[in-house]
Amino acid sequence: MQRNISIGGIHRTVSSDDQYLAQMPEAFEPEMSAIFQALIRPDMVVADVGANIGLTALLFSQLARKTFAFEPAPSTFALLQANLDTNKISNVEAHNIGMGDKPEQQTITFASSNRSGGFVSDTLKLDAGHVSETIRLETLDRFFHDSADKPDFIKLDVEGFEPRVLRGADALLARQKPTVVLELNHFCLNIMHRVAVPDFLDQLSLLFPVLLAVERDNSAIANLHIADERYRVMNLHVTKFRFPNIVAGFDPKIEAQMNMVTNSQHALRAPH
Repeated sequence: MQRNISIGGIHRTVSSDDQYLAQMPEAFEPEMSAIFQALIRPDMVVADVGANIGLTALLFSQLARKTFAFEPAPSTFALLQANLDTNKISNVEAHNIGMGDKPEQQTITFASSNRSGGFVSDTLKLDAGHVSETIRLETLDRFFHDSADKPDFIKLDVEGFEPRVLRGADALLARQKPTVVLELNHFCLNIMHRVAVPDFLDQLSLLFPVLLAVERDNSAIANLHIADERYRVMNLHVTKFRFPNIVAGFDPKIEAQMNMVTNSQHALRAPH
């Protein structure tokens, strides 16, 4: 199917073959878009890890100088490339590979009616109502080692595979010090990868001096380096699926930028 979707305030024609697009509102993820708009500058290079059909890549094309979009599933990659071509996007470079902690061949699985939740797992195998495709994984360290353009910003949405992608990016993170926005999804971490939320947050704490959890509607942020705030986030996330997004990085100004996003959300919700 084909739809006209507002992405970052610009109407884009996008195509997909599943319920993901059919169920989408007229505007694409305004809360996440606000985070990206606050953190990405026009001179930046973005790595979109888990690009899917390209909706975030289309947004990044408006915000950044260049975007590398990584989507490993061949059939989903074809839709990503088609959506970039339809919208005449020239500053997004799409690659039919995924990212992990080592170069390897793997299998990605997604629901036959909705490819937005495709996952790679060594421990969970699903057949009924699902489609599997063979994919190739690389590491961010290897991919960008000889690249003239290295990412200042990384978006990471890979259904619980985030710990392994970050392990494959140690050198890049240390050298480039990018800002990273990633999903916190205890279901995917636990069920698909046997990773506990506290262990994942420990990994992030060692990597990033700035580590913020963001409420779903951007109404609140929490500093995950503060023990009490980390406990509160873990409790609310596991019991109520709150705080599903994390903003991580090295620049202390990130917290002020995210406070501006939160304040804007409060202003929008205030009675007039």
